[in-house]
Amino acid sequence: MKRHIEEYFALMHQPRMLVKRKKREYEAMDAEIEAGNRAKNEKLNEFDENDYPEDSMIGVPLNQKDYDSE
Repeated sequence: MKRHIEEYFALMHQPRMLVKRKKREYEAMDAEIEAGNRAKNEKLNEFDENDYPEDSMIGVPLNQKDYDSE
């Protein structure tokens, strides 16, 4: 009889344990994905001043015929 009661309580708590186990697994997967996303974002956030040479482009239109008003 005692064994049946123990089995009953074990089965009753089993879904909670499964949910907690799945939650831990999902948290671990989310942490891995987040770490991967951080690595990608760091690559994207690298900034080189030569990527945008705005100073050299100021005052020089791409097609000067369109901008000639004279």
